[in-house]
Amino acid sequence: MDRHWKRILPRIALLALVGAILLVAVWRETPCLIRQLTGVICPTCGMSRAWLACFRMELGAALFYHPMFWSIPVLALAFLLDGYAFSGKKATHVIYWVTLLGFALTWVIRILCSLHGIQTV
Repeated sequence: MDRHWKRILPRIALLALVGAILLVAVWRETPCLIRQLTGVICPTCGMSRAWLACFRMELGAALFYHPMFWSIPVLALAFLLDGYAFSGKKATHVIYWVTLLGFALTWVIRILCSLHGIQTV
């Protein structure tokens, strides 16, 4: 087995495990534990409902539930092909930081909306 596959296979296994866990959580419609315990939405609140809506081809609803739902496959691809698909580590880091910024911005907007009584998720 060459060096490329030795680097990629553990990542594939990790993504498959995380994907299976998330699939079960989405399928069972598991509620947000952080929101239940603290009353505050978490940065990923609405992600399960967004993916369920996406699977039903309701993209508007998916974007309403969580506007960053589309970033999960992009992050998985960036993680899996780190340095291979995105012309080096710098591009991969940009993808990570832009996604993190998007999640943080979404979270702050949702918290501010909830403080003013505006329902977001």
